[in-house]
Amino acid sequence: MATDIGPRARKGRTKPSRITGRKIESTNHYQEYSAKQLVLFAIGRFVREDEAALEMLANGDFELRLAIGEIFHLSETTLTRIA
Repeated sequence: MATDIGPRARKGRTKPSRITGRKIESTNHYQEYSAKQLVLFAIGRFVREDEAALEMLANGDFELRLAIGEIFHLSETTLTRIA
């Protein structure tokens, strides 16, 4: 998700998304979500688009396997890169 945020961001400025090429009108609507929620939204999108697989582990954590070969373990408060 390419957004124009940070100290040099201008209100109302549009910028093409590096992923989709669509314009993002404003990043203000993202402020209602926590960083964790935004990451989970992105993971859900990867899974829906068959770019990743998500599996629950025996300990209750989740394993995220990306189509490019990277593996992550997701717990309640951490995301750990495995491979």
